[in-house]
Amino acid sequence: MFFGKTAVVFLIVALSVSLSVGAAGPRYTYIEGGVADVDRELVIFDSGEEWFVHGSWGQQRFHVFAEYAEADFGIAFNPPTGDLSEDQWSIGFGWHGMLGERADLVAEAGLIQADVVSTTVVPGFAPMVLSSDKEGFFVRGGVRWRILPRIELEGSITHVDVDNILVDEVFRLAVIGYLKRIGIGVSFATADERDRTEVFLRFEFR
Repeated sequence: MFFGKTAVVFLIVALSVSLSVGAAGPRYTYIEGGVADVDRELVIFDSGEEWFVHGSWGQQRFHVFAEYAEADFGIAFNPPTGDLSEDQWSIGFGWHGMLGERADLVAEAGLIQADVVSTTVVPGFAPMVLSSDKEGFFVRGGVRWRILPRIELEGSITHVDVDNILVDEVFRLAVIGYLKRIGIGVSFATADERDRTEVFLRFEFR
């Protein structure tokens, strides 16, 4: 509940700072970082928290990007107790254009590398630690639109395939308000196995 209220506050601030006059269209050379509340749709896990950093470099109609994210979840049963941690790297490339000065169609594809470690603690027994490395890919399509000079909307659908086990579609919507080069954003994403709410800061390079 606290995180949801924080996201609403960030959204209000983003819309407030967006009232000044600014640049016309989406930019693709930037760095951003933020935190997320992740709700796994599995009975054995509590909701978790994640932090992430993302960088993108764009030129004309193409861009490349990379992201690192780290998440921690608690095990909902008691006993046993424990936690699950995920470290994930992703890299990719993309194309953007076709919708004029203020909006772009965006198509992206990339690779995922994830390290998962789970720790289970049962009273009277030594902790049990399991780890695994997972690899996969994703393809994404979406739209970025500077609906106002300092407000940008982003919407996308991502197909994710990790080791042919986790196959999912992720639907995401973000709102970003800009003050010169700095953006304050809120995003909401949903999939079969998890929902997430993000708040983040973005710095655009000229």
